[in-house]
Amino acid sequence: MSKRKLGSQSPPNMAAQKKKTRVVPDPKLCRWTAEGFDHMVYTPPTSSLPSPFGVDIQLDQDTKDTIAQFGPAVQVSFEATLRTADKVKGRQTLLDLCNDERIGWIDPLQPVILTAGAGINLSQRDGGTRVIRFRKVFTAYAIRWFAFVQRGAHLTVNGQSYPNTHDIVIGPLAPFSVLEYNDRAVFLYLNRESVEYKPGGPGLQPAISRVLASLKNDHDSGSKDGTTVAKAALTTGAPIATQTSVKIEPEIQPDGSDPCEYYRSRMEEWRLLQTRSGTVLIDPATPAGFYYTGEWLVDSVVFRAIASVTTAIGLENNMDFAMIDEWGYGLARRYPPTKGMESLPLTATGRNKDLFLPYNTSEEGNHWLLVHVKHVNDRPEIHIYDSLNMMIGSDEPIKRIVVNTTLYDVDKDVDDDVRKIDLIHHNVARQPGSWQCGYLTILNAWCVALGMEPGAKRHDATSMHRIQDLIGMINLSMAGFMDSATIQAFMRCVGFVDADHNTVASDRHFTRSVPFLTKESLNRYILMRRELEKHPESAIRRLDLATIRFLLDPELGDFEDLDNMNPETLLEHFDRWLKDRNLVEGDPTSPLSPISPDTIRLTFGIARSTNTGDAPLPAVPDDTRLLRKIWNIYHKMLKRQGHLRLARQERAKDIADGHYSTQEMGDHPEYPYGDPRVVALDRLGMLPTKHALTAVEQQAIRGNSRPVIKLKLKHS
Repeated sequence: MSKRKLGSQSPPNMAAQKKKTRVVPDPKLCRWTAEGFDHMVYTPPTSSLPSPFGVDIQLDQDTKDTIAQFGPAVQVSFEATLRTADKVKGRQTLLDLCNDERIGWIDPLQPVILTAGAGINLSQRDGGTRVIRFRKVFTAYAIRWFAFVQRGAHLTVNGQSYPNTHDIVIGPLAPFSVLEYNDRAVFLYLNRESVEYKPGGPGLQPAISRVLASLKNDHDSGSKDGTTVAKAALTTGAPIATQTSVKIEPEIQPDGSDPCEYYRSRMEEWRLLQTRSGTVLIDPATPAGFYYTGEWLVDSVVFRAIASVTTAIGLENNMDFAMIDEWGYGLARRYPPTKGMESLPLTATGRNKDLFLPYNTSEEGNHWLLVHVKHVNDRPEIHIYDSLNMMIGSDEPIKRIVVNTTLYDVDKDVDDDVRKIDLIHHNVARQPGSWQCGYLTILNAWCVALGMEPGAKRHDATSMHRIQDLIGMINLSMAGFMDSATIQAFMRCVGFVDADHNTVASDRHFTRSVPFLTKESLNRYILMRRELEKHPESAIRRLDLATIRFLLDPELGDFEDLDNMNPETLLEHFDRWLKDRNLVEGDPTSPLSPISPDTIRLTFGIARSTNTGDAPLPAVPDDTRLLRKIWNIYHKMLKRQGHLRLARQERAKDIADGHYSTQEMGDHPEYPYGDPRVVALDRLGMLPTKHALTAVEQQAIRGNSRPVIKLKLKHS
């Protein structure tokens, strides 16, 4: 997708009834293009109000002040929603409305389902109606929604009003928006995650808006003892401020303790932490039904539950696992690489790494089993854990699907004859009924990933007495509140794990699972990580272009069209701009400037010095966590267009000659990231939480005689 600014237009013939003064930029007409879409559009700002259906939304004074800037309709609708007697039911209704195909229109509390192409009639003061239609547009990396608004509609989106003398297109719309028309208020939700929207939250706002919202303008932080922070950073070379944080060590079940008792106390702790954090699992495993029988697990739950544990193990133990989502798995079942797979890239990552693949015996869904793939002697080695032994004698389809994932290097003779791939069937306990296979597939994957072995004897993991525990553990893991010790305790308690191999391996412990809250989260994580792995240089060490344009705009004025500059030209301007001010050294042989954390800190200092009063500006980041917010806002074209290729070549020459550029230190202690897994999770707001109970709270749950979690201070 490309975007080109044509200049500001003051909307003519606007409704003259401003209830309060709102600091909202004038709408600007831009061109947005994608496949089958080429329109001049008005892009609305993000909402300054939170979603009234979010968890624990409270009317603090800041929120009240923001609501007061809107008209009476918004004030009444917002407060009425918060006072709704059955808010939980209303929220669940809204969650059910929103998915990739539908959006929710709440006017003010009447849910309406809208799909691509659907329209809404807006009542006007003249007694007539105007139509607004919604269209879903597919881009290379995301789905965008646009609103086609009929002439004569007096419409305001997130406080910004638009011309009504002609038909217009508004978009791309933010995931959550507040619409106003004819003294009516509407809450518009584009996906399920937006139900939790808060201003400044990660992953919900466009790039520059997120920076301005996340890093509030604090004029007092702009200088220290009369010296600007930007200048001080340059002259002193001081590192980014660090602070002591608490790192939770992996807990190990105490020797001699009862695993069932230990499991119960840990589950109580995890439930308390999830409640306290406000984290909501959008697409959970369904609770057990009549007579405590479990529901058949859908694909998404099985894939996400396994990923929540394997990703955590990899992050905390400096190892990696292969991953594929249910969509990529479906393609691998249908299309071998020689028949068009090149044009259908799989959602998979982690080449030649261990893969824990939930495999179903039929495309329609019949029986789940675990396929564990290793890369041994330059080819895949497959291990099967099947609670019904249905696939004995039917190995070739599994081998073919593993090859079709394209995750493993195989010789041509193996590709032509998959019978040359070794496949081992492991003896595991037989499931007692017809619905337990999905749950056992998850447990088998967790068990093997943690370095243990599933037992062959009958166990109680899916019995009527334990199924609720198991479902709760799966949901807590997908929500980001599970660790290796709790899983081990459950498996010991119910007799699932082999008695001689029932201890988590020393390099497989983890403290907190990775949250995969929605059906789409695994797909988004793999896609983001794969892009970062393809372009490690430009993906994790560059300022985003929107921020650079914002900084350069006051300097260049009307003489340059910043939005039409290609990335290389824009960064050359920024490089000269920094060097002209002696903010970086002017060595003509040095690479372009915006590549190091020090330069980022300078950039934020410069932003304050260029403040024209027209827009709030971010304060200078003072720790790594705030720097990470900047890394959240990259534009995809930084990677697509391969900008700074020459600079990367020059930097490589510097390193080959034994020295680093003037702008990038080889061992900078505060570099925000180096691991694309961490970058991807942070950009998507999926990093494991750091909530922890106090020692007193743990003792109250476990009892004074039981050990409390060990804490280690770590400087970050």
